[in-house]
Amino acid sequence: MSQRNARTKSCKSCLSSARQNASTADPDIISTLPDSLLTHILSHLSIRESVATSILSSRWRTLWTLVPQLHLIETDLNRPNLNLSFVDIVSRIWTLRNAIPNPMPLHTLSIVWLTHCHPFYVDTWVRAAIPHGLKELCLNICNDTLLDFPRSVFFSTTLVALKLAGNFSLNPPSDARFPSLRILHLALLNYANSESLSAILTACPVLQDLCLYVFLRKDQGNFNIVVQVPTLKRMYLCCFNYNFQSSSFKVHINTPALEYLIFKGHLVEDVVLENLSHLVALVLQVEIVNGVSTEDDAKRVWDLIRPLAHVKSLSLSTKTTEILCHAFGDNVPMFHNLFSLKFNGCLYFEWHAIRFLLGRAPKLQILAFESCPEHSYGQPTPDTSWEEPLDVPECLSSHLTTCHYKGFLGDKDEMQLVRQILKVARVLKTLKITVDGHLESEEKLRVCEALSTIVQKFPKSSQTCEIAFDERALL
Repeated sequence: MSQRNARTKSCKSCLSSARQNASTADPDIISTLPDSLLTHILSHLSIRESVATSILSSRWRTLWTLVPQLHLIETDLNRPNLNLSFVDIVSRIWTLRNAIPNPMPLHTLSIVWLTHCHPFYVDTWVRAAIPHGLKELCLNICNDTLLDFPRSVFFSTTLVALKLAGNFSLNPPSDARFPSLRILHLALLNYANSESLSAILTACPVLQDLCLYVFLRKDQGNFNIVVQVPTLKRMYLCCFNYNFQSSSFKVHINTPALEYLIFKGHLVEDVVLENLSHLVALVLQVEIVNGVSTEDDAKRVWDLIRPLAHVKSLSLSTKTTEILCHAFGDNVPMFHNLFSLKFNGCLYFEWHAIRFLLGRAPKLQILAFESCPEHSYGQPTPDTSWEEPLDVPECLSSHLTTCHYKGFLGDKDEMQLVRQILKVARVLKTLKITVDGHLESEEKLRVCEALSTIVQKFPKSSQTCEIAFDERALL
């Protein structure tokens, strides 16, 4: 059970107790609690459940209006059996809030409306919330036609977080200004012109967290992603172009304060990275437009990585690792500061690629693998390099202390990988293997027994290494 679900269950238990007290002679103790505590309880419930508490007693009648978050989710609020639409229920909620003298200003407004959206209502609800100190606005809207983004939002002085997803047309005015905005997420939007993205970024003088999900459609043509934000610390950049014959995009990043960068999507030819000396963590999930990687593709990926070789944490997807295999040599950078290296989505390994990368990271201390069945591709191919003589990389002989494999299935390649790590990692302290959650109990037992055989039968370089399968110690 997640932490949020646990809190919700606890809150519902408190409210159930309140209902029972309301129907007995016992004093309603929970209703004597201060407003701050009661609204904290209500903030962990859905809006429908929160409004329902108004029938408990006169004490509870207006409490729900003091909750500073309003999450309007179509699937939660639609009541077709009562002949009430999403619009009907939300309009009623707004009417009830406005009828309360001095209702608590909204800090968070979230609208998720994915079917039969009416742009008029979205605009009306957002305009009603903006003037009253709104700090976070989240809109996930699906519509057959483009929606004009509410103009009043572009001049909010209180917004700290703005998250937009859906069929919006983003066309910020030249004098747009978000003086307090620190978090900006833009997913699958339509940009009115080539300057729209730059205009909204320029309007955010204190921006720290940026998420961009760009999907080039047939009618968009070329698109430039220019991010020049001196205060930015975290960026997630996702770019996909399935219409590469008639459109393309270029990427230019100049962010001197950036510490964390995720790049996911199709490899582009024109990428300019500047002033990234403070970058600490890099995550790469590169795809090739035509699906078949070449040596030229590998060179472009290495060109992308080379200015970022000073990072302390590096995470590579299966496809990225496969691409990099096409180009080894002296032009590959050394990762002198690399502390943690992770491979995501690897079901069948190219051990020669892994050990090559380990050789470029002399101070590596943490090595991780996270395997997910949905990230696999093609058919597994035998890796003939398992038993080849290995020049032990410096990190394995002197620095690697922790290795974690998450999503372990127990196939031959994975077992070989465990053997190799145990064979050459001389100062390894912890090897933790977490089984794939889809395995049945009997299969888990089989994998555990196979691992135990490896641990007992094959030599280990580190005699002090603790090996654990899930929560079960093997040694």
